[in-house]
Order: sequence, then C-alpha cells, then structure tokens
Amino acid sequence: MHIPSFRTAAKISILVVLLQILLFIGIKDNSLSLLIDDTLLISSAAASALLLFYAAQKTDGRFKKAWMFLAIAMIFQTFGELSWAILELVFDKDPIDSIANIGYLLFYPLFS
Repeated sequence: MHIPSFRTAAKISILVVLLQILLFIGIKDNSLSLLIDDTLLISSAAASALLLFYAAQKTDGRFKKAWMFLAIAMIFQTFGELSWAILELVFDKDPIDSIANIGYLLFYPLFS
C-alpha cells in the first residue's frame, strides 16, 4: 500500500479547511450547512483513525503502542462526531449535553 506524502496530507488538510470556510460564507441553508459540516468532521476523524491504525501496523514495540493509543483516541473522537451528527440531524436535538461528550472526553487522555 502506498503511503501518502506529507505534501499530499497537507493538500488534503488545506482542502478540508477551505471547504469549511466556504460553508460559513456561501451556504445560507442551515440544514445543508450542518449536514456538510458534520459529514466533514466525521469523515476526517474516521480517516485519521484509519491512518493511525495503519501506522501502528507498520511499526513495533513502543512506537506501535503509541500509534495504537492515538488511533483509539481518534475512534472515540469519531464516535463523538457521529453521535453529535445523529442527534443534531436525525433527532433535531441540541447535542451539547449528550452521549457525544463521552467520545470527546475520552479522546483527550488517550491523545495526550
């Protein structure tokens, strides 16, 4: 499997940021903006988790453990983003105090 270069990862990151900026500037429909925003957040967290798991598979020893902790942290972040989106888009609820916080709060001790 081909590992993307840092330059490729930087280009993808810049593209995601530009899409976010376009959302805030160009889309006036709030529900469409929420859908796109939540989709970008979920997909970027999930992609990060997958790439971190891939990095863990390519290393061993302490490095493997470190990559695994980071990957698991991103799984929790993905869970938080996904549950936030479901509550916000499907159930039309304010997800501030919700199950999404479990994913967000478990992310920090694992990622730091």
